[in-house]
Amino acid sequence: MLRSRRRPPPLQRRAPPPPLGPRPGRRHLLRFERHNLIPRKTNLLDRIGGLMSNRNELMHEEQDGDTLARIKGGAKAMVMARRMRDNLGLEYSGECVLEEAVLCVVLTNAVEVQVNGGPLIGIAVYDTTFSWINHSCSPNACYTFPLPDYSGGESRLRILRAATGCGCSSNEIEGMQNGGWDNYESTEVSKGYGPRVVVRSIKAIKKFEEVSIAYIDLLQPKVLRHSELWSQYRFICSCQRCSISPPSYVDHTLQEIAAVNCSCANLSSDHHHLGVDEEITRFSDYVDDAVAEYLKFGNPKSSCEKLENLLIHGLSGGKFETEEEKRKQHFCLHPLHHLSLTAYTTLASAYKTHASDLLAVDPEVEKLQLEAFTTSRTSAAYSLLLAGATNHLFLFESSLVASAATFWILAGESLLNVARSPVWKLFAKGGSTVAEIPSCPSYKCCNCTLVDKFGTSFDIGQARDVMVEDLSREFLSCVTRITPQVWAFLINKGCFLKLISDPIDFKWIGRLKSVRTLGIESNLANAATESTVSTGESGLCVNQENISLFQLGVHCLRYGGILSTICFGKRSHLDDYMQNLLYG
Repeated sequence: MLRSRRRPPPLQRRAPPPPLGPRPGRRHLLRFERHNLIPRKTNLLDRIGGLMSNRNELMHEEQDGDTLARIKGGAKAMVMARRMRDNLGLEYSGECVLEEAVLCVVLTNAVEVQVNGGPLIGIAVYDTTFSWINHSCSPNACYTFPLPDYSGGESRLRILRAATGCGCSSNEIEGMQNGGWDNYESTEVSKGYGPRVVVRSIKAIKKFEEVSIAYIDLLQPKVLRHSELWSQYRFICSCQRCSISPPSYVDHTLQEIAAVNCSCANLSSDHHHLGVDEEITRFSDYVDDAVAEYLKFGNPKSSCEKLENLLIHGLSGGKFETEEEKRKQHFCLHPLHHLSLTAYTTLASAYKTHASDLLAVDPEVEKLQLEAFTTSRTSAAYSLLLAGATNHLFLFESSLVASAATFWILAGESLLNVARSPVWKLFAKGGSTVAEIPSCPSYKCCNCTLVDKFGTSFDIGQARDVMVEDLSREFLSCVTRITPQVWAFLINKGCFLKLISDPIDFKWIGRLKSVRTLGIESNLANAATESTVSTGESGLCVNQENISLFQLGVHCLRYGGILSTICFGKRSHLDDYMQNLLYG
């Protein structure tokens, strides 16, 4: 790991600690004992089996009392469990140095496991072949947990241990090839210890260049990345992305806010300008509360209302009691701020859930069907905005490829669901003209080659980078042509999306100052009059919107699928999923 003994920056939002209980500690202690890897002297417990424990850092109470208490409590539980197994008394007043060190190994090296892209199923600690790969906030590789029947053909390992200058022994690792020499996996794990982990390059890697992965979410600014790394791993990253000054465009954008009623409309939290840090903390707390309203308390509608209000009005809520308050400087989140991205993610999911809740009341009631359809359109719009925003950042930071792939696939799914909705039949009954959606096998785009390249596994190196760049250019050209045909149809009047001129091409961000200073309410009113979809006695007047939605959804799915092959390989968990969406 890249480490520094510098103090961490002030914590703005502490990352949740990984799960820590006696069971993973007991299992690893047994494994270390079985392979005779336990050092005889306690002062040598900084590494066990080659894995760093970070014991000296984690066991300092002044660093983090909560972490220390969790380690000590877990270690004591491990001792009690072993004494029960050996039919010994439960009274024990001695130290638990070894158990504490093993739990520190788990905390330092464990990764969360999601097999086949499903929900979190637990944590795993792998041997030095994987655990020695350092972190970078601009990594050149990523890791995934493949399908149980994954097979990629054997090749010799292409990763060397920098500390020794030699490769791993044949009984420890197995080289894997899937469209290039960019995978490896631990065969020790495949023998029953848990799911296999595969590491793939996401950038061209030169000979003797260090391989790096990301330990944390990369869609957050440097101060939060450093906070999370220090909280969980006790080091401060010094990679190129973190060291560059001034900050890169991506890091600057992820922390930018807009000042309303101020001569300078765009302010970065780096400037510590007039209480900006305090405002960002308030923004963060507000977003956390709104997300909890949905995830913890099961109220998606309330969550959507709170997040919409925050995105449109900022923390003021659009309510000013006096003229002095109106003239006072207020802040709004930049559309690409990391909290805005969190809000888009939550809104896309919460609107979708709210639509399902409406249909659950009575799916045969036409009024509820139309309301659910409107809500689903808003969900799809936020999915598209999230994908477009992430892709915009991905164009400047290629290590965000996994996030871009995931969000494009989710956007494609949402758009196809709207295009295929049975509610379109209600419009046809009301006298509107609704075109028939073509089948996916027969659909070909005359402006790009995404259909031909879908499912292709790219070789690594410069050639792959050039090919992906060309495909990205083709894709963006197509979707920027299609999106204006459906954007007004997707967005709901009065919501934040009315302020978004284009969810794919963010050139309009340069006009943010005029948008914010001219007044939110008037801008929303003007945007509402620009809609190409009118409402009459027969409901929505539609013609080709469902066809355009279908075309846009297919493009998003296929482009997301192409990006996913870089991260996960050709035969990943996403293959069957996307095939079902396209052809199911």
